[in-house]
Amino acid sequence: MKRNSKENRLMTNEVITNWVVNWFKSTNNLLSTEDILNNMEGSIVELGFVDSMNMMELISDIESEFNISLGHTHFEDERIFTVKGLTEIIYEESSK
Repeated sequence: MKRNSKENRLMTNEVITNWVVNWFKSTNNLLSTEDILNNMEGSIVELGFVDSMNMMELISDIESEFNISLGHTHFEDERIFTVKGLTEIIYEESSK
């Protein structure tokens, strides 16, 4: 369900993290919540959580779910390649 601007401001890191974890689990049924939470700072690509196609889908789903727009500055930010970093970026953008 798409969130509106007011709901975005009420987002917490925990809510965002839960959404990101569930997204990874829904696209890779071999991943458990524990797998993801134990690798919050690891590269989601190197860990095999996503490939290039999934990464585009992830970005699109984040933009849609949180009603934010991720631009080229976000893709230059290394945080976008970790679960922890993704949640930080989503939180920052949804708080604007």
